[in-house]
Amino acid sequence: MRAETVEALREYAVEKRRHEQRASFATDLEAERERRNGAGRTADPATSGAPVEKALSSEFSGGPQAPPTTAEVTKPPSPNGRPHTPDRAVDGARFILETPEQVPIVWGDEESVVWAQGEPLFIVGPAGLGKTTLGQRLALGRVGLLGRVLGMPVAIDPGRVLYIAADRPRQAARSFRRMVAESDREALTDSLVVWSGPLPFDIATDPERFVDFVIGFNVGTVVIDSLKDVALELSRDDVGSRVNNAIQRVIAEGVEVLVLHHQRKATADNSRPRSLSDVFGSTWLTAGAGSVVLLWGEAGDPIVELRHLKQPAAEVGPLKVSIDHEHGEVRIHEEVDLARLVAQATDGGLTAGDAAKAMFGVSEPSASDVEKARRKLDGLVRDGRATKLDAPGRGRPALYRPVDLRRQA
Repeated sequence: MRAETVEALREYAVEKRRHEQRASFATDLEAERERRNGAGRTADPATSGAPVEKALSSEFSGGPQAPPTTAEVTKPPSPNGRPHTPDRAVDGARFILETPEQVPIVWGDEESVVWAQGEPLFIVGPAGLGKTTLGQRLALGRVGLLGRVLGMPVAIDPGRVLYIAADRPRQAARSFRRMVAESDREALTDSLVVWSGPLPFDIATDPERFVDFVIGFNVGTVVIDSLKDVALELSRDDVGSRVNNAIQRVIAEGVEVLVLHHQRKATADNSRPRSLSDVFGSTWLTAGAGSVVLLWGEAGDPIVELRHLKQPAAEVGPLKVSIDHEHGEVRIHEEVDLARLVAQATDGGLTAGDAAKAMFGVSEPSASDVEKARRKLDGLVRDGRATKLDAPGRGRPALYRPVDLRRQA
């Protein structure tokens, strides 16, 4: 699709959305006027219908009209005399008690939530590791062409998906081509919109324009490939906070956001990124993310490591992920089976420290790694797949042992 055509469609969609909002305001005003008249109040015929008529004339006129003034679209006072609340303001009971107990999932399942609804997902890593491949497979999952990615289900977006191919769009197109066939043409036409090349603005400079840009395509998901190509000077905190603001505004409009990004270059003191501080740029970039996934390895590696740096629920992985660069496929290559390690443990059982060594592939796991391993082992205990023996004496680690099925019988 030519850029001029896409821009024209975007402008049309934005204008249509504004007209629909005006019509909605007009309907609210008319309903309130009728309610007041029905309650015995006498409306002033010279003024009561003016805002409605002006709003409707804007909706049905032949060309774009100036938007109504604030006074014309502001709703009348509510019956208790207090002003109406904004659209996103709800009472405390509804906000707290009507929130689902289980995390609504975009990608994952009840035990492994990688991408939660209403929370941006960042996929970070060096160039050439498969970020675009993974992001594109998630996009295809959202349009219904793939049911699972890395063995975990992807929820279908009832709307459309906008893929912003700002980084090397021709290469992105070739990458997509590996994953689909001619038989997918109809689904790709109806459900996927691709913006080719950089945006005509910087999202940090003009966050509101980014919101209108995304909403104008009438989509339910947007994929940004990649962040460095839509905002400049990402290491600055003021830029990072504005980028986060732009993303949060899109989320507030009911659109899910996936961002592909890079991490800081490795150094002699930090040769293997392991935390959010290793993500390139301001800390505010990922502050508003619900989930951050790191891919780590060397460019072109067929097997890379996936680590869950920030989680909306329980941590997923670490995982060894196999990347088929020729066919654009990704799958779990190897996952540490803690239940199996517990069953095979000697010396009376498995410690959290030993589990962390196996999970993270290190000889000296950090305290954080050991704690993560302990939580997973405790999960096996809760599920009845292991037992825990607290070692006597202070400072000695607990031992995890397999369940004695003979004793249970």
